[in-house]
Amino acid sequence: MATQSVKTPEALDALIVASLQARRDTWLRGARRQKMRTLFAYGCSGCIVLFALAAFFLARDPDAGATLVTIALVTLTFSYLAGIASQKKLADSLRQMDQSTK
Repeated sequence: MATQSVKTPEALDALIVASLQARRDTWLRGARRQKMRTLFAYGCSGCIVLFALAAFFLARDPDAGATLVTIALVTLTFSYLAGIASQKKLADSLRQMDQSTK
């Protein structure tokens, strides 16, 4: 694939700015998707807690209820940690991109 040469420095600067903006938009879309995934995992954990309550109170099975609550807590913990890690990664990436453009 042949690339075209850029004739002026202004055109090169415009291409660089467009590329950085596209990369920033991609990272922000990824962050929104990650937030949606995290919220979905929170919802799934809430459903597991409801199943645990049903197992504990309706089926009178404390072992099943305790197991489901444990699964829900593990799911909530990992969802929370993944959400925090993705926010930090996005902030670091944006900070690094801003520093590289200065």
